[in-house]
Amino acid sequence: KRMQMVGNVEVPKEAFINVLKLGDDR
Repeated sequence: KRMQMVGNVEVPKEAFINVLKLGDDR
């Protein structure tokens, strides 16, 4: 779980928002 958290933090906020938007769109 920690590794995933680190990866999320590394990803830019814009990319994270895009992922959330895609998930919401689905």
